[in-house]
Amino acid sequence: MAEILKKAKGGTLKTPITYKANLNSAQLDEYLSLLIEIGLLKKTNNEEKAIYKTTTKGFHYIKSHEKLTALMSGLTRIRMQTHKRKDALKILLET
Repeated sequence: MAEILKKAKGGTLKTPITYKANLNSAQLDEYLSLLIEIGLLKKTNNEEKAIYKTTTKGFHYIKSHEKLTALMSGLTRIRMQTHKRKDALKILLET
């Protein structure tokens, strides 16, 4: 969902969102409907074409998603470092 909202920051057509989010048309329609329903995205018509644009609430979602992703990445990095230390200690103790 964050990828869809990022692509629609300045307003965009459906096709670029489809490519960015790597979804087929039916999948994208489900996500677009949900995002519009919960107020993260708005749809307007411009010369018979639908334009999708991220709302203020959607921008808050993107920011929160980025913070959570960074936090999870940091936790994964710490976990990997801990495992490496445990493996090194195990090797030292076995010799």
